[in-house]
Amino acid sequence: LERCVVGESGEQIAAAALPRKRGIWKAKQLELWLQEARVPLATCTNCFFPGHRTRDCPSPPERVTGTVGDAGGKGDDAEEDGDKDGEKNTKRGCCYKRLCGLCKLGTHSRVQCEQLGGEDRAEYEVRSKTLARLADTLREAATVPEPTLPSVPRAEIPTDMLLQAWRVTLANVLGRGGGIFRDPGLR
Repeated sequence: LERCVVGESGEQIAAAALPRKRGIWKAKQLELWLQEARVPLATCTNCFFPGHRTRDCPSPPERVTGTVGDAGGKGDDAEEDGDKDGEKNTKRGCCYKRLCGLCKLGTHSRVQCEQLGGEDRAEYEVRSKTLARLADTLREAATVPEPTLPSVPRAEIPTDMLLQAWRVTLANVLGRGGGIFRDPGLR
């Protein structure tokens, strides 16, 4: 998909279509589609596998939220004078600390924990091998042919023809990519 949109033909289509489209909404919508297509695949910061975000992660969270005062240090808050009510005037910020989801130590991630069970370790290995197989399959996949456009100057090509070529190419890329992702060996 990124080859289609970011490649030379995608940039030509966008450059030709945006200034000539009627209406602001259509031009903005096309630009939004191009921007969405350029966004890389999301990688979870919890389990480090691509395809989902941290809030959707199936693994238990590996971060603990605390306050700066919980860090055990004696910062400036310990020396502050009290306010008129006799309470300390403490302002504590929020900090995040990455911990192992199993043993709660900060020296390693969950994937590297010694307490990780055999079933979980096997699942991580299967997911890693599947991800490597997917990368190899995508690398070996045949590219979608470039759209055929008339051999006239770009300014003379009608916008509708450019958009139609873009839609056909996008459908081809999505169809080929969808076929790769539907491969039973990659689930």
